Amino acid sequence: MDNHVSVLLHESVEGLNVHSGETVVDATLGLGGHSNYLSKIVGKEGTVIGIEVDTNALSTAKKILATADAQFHFVLGNFKDIDEHLSSLKLSEVDGILFDLGWNSTQMNAGRGLSFRADDPLIMTLSATPDEGAVTAKDIITSWSETDLAEIIRTLGEERFAGSIAHAIVMARKAESIDTARELAQIISDAVPPWYRNGKTHPATKTFQALRILVNDELSTLTLSLDKAFALLKKGGRISVISFHSLEDGLVKRIFKKLAHDKKATLITKKPIRPTRHEVQSNPRARSARLRIIEKI
Repeated sequence: MDNHVSVLLHESVEGLNVHSGETVVDATLGLGGHSNYLSKIVGKEGTVIGIEVDTNALSTAKKILATADAQFHFVLGNFKDIDEHLSSLKLSEVDGILFDLGWNSTQMNAGRGLSFRADDPLIMTLSATPDEGAVTAKDIITSWSETDLAEIIRTLGEERFAGSIAHAIVMARKAESIDTARELAQIISDAVPPWYRNGKTHPATKTFQALRILVNDELSTLTLSLDKAFALLKKGGRISVISFHSLEDGLVKRIFKKLAHDKKATLITKKPIRPTRHEVQSNPRARSARLRIIEKI
C-alpha cells in the first residue's frame, strides 16, 4: 500500500468533536487516513461518508478501510456536490465535515503532470479522467499570452518571478512544444536566479500551484463547497479544513469569520493550528499545512 501520511491527523479529527454513533463526512477521502481515525471515534454505530474525485485513490481507500469500525459510504465525486451526494444517501444533516485540501501521493504519481520530476503529460486535473473539453495545464501553457500567464502565476502561485517565468515559457514554446511536467519544470528553473533555484523548495512549486488551481477551479469550488457544507451541519456540528497555501487559508479564514460575525457560528480556532516540529520533520509535506475549525450555532 501507499506510504502517504495524513497531515494534522489528530488535530483535525479530534477538533470535529464527534462522538460514538454520529455521522461524519470526509469530503476529501484520499487514501483514507482521516476516515480511518474517524471510524474509530464514531464506532460501529456511526457512519462515515468518504467523498473522493480520484478513482484510483478511492479504490485504494476502500481496501485500506475494509476492516474499519464504522459503517462506510464511499462516493466517487467532487466535494462541490456534497449536497447531492448526501441527498442520494437520504441524509439532510451530519455531525461533522472534514476537508483536507492537500494532494495525496497517488494523485502526484498518477501521470497527470503534478510531479516536477516526471515525464508526464501536462494535465493536472484532480480526477483521473478529466471531463470532456476540460482545460488542461498544457492548454494554458500553449495558448495563453505572456501577460496572462504572468498574471495567473503571480496571483494564483504567489510567485515573485512570475514575469520572468512567463517570458521563458513563451520563448520556449516558440522553439518547440512543451509536453511534459519535467520539461516545464526545467524551463521555470532556468528562468529564476540561482539562489532561488537552489532553495528549500523546487523553483517550479508556485507555478505548478497556479496551474493546478486554475485547471481545477479550486478556489471557487472551495467557496461553494464550504457554503454547502455549513448548511448541512447540525447545530453544534463542526467543520475542519486543512489548507496548504495562503490563498486557500485566506479564503477559509474569510468565510469562517463572516459566519462568526453573522452569529451563525463560533470560531474554534482563532488562529490556524500548525503542525508540530516533530510532524514536519517526519513528514515534510506538512510544513505548509494550516487547520481551521468552526462550530455551527
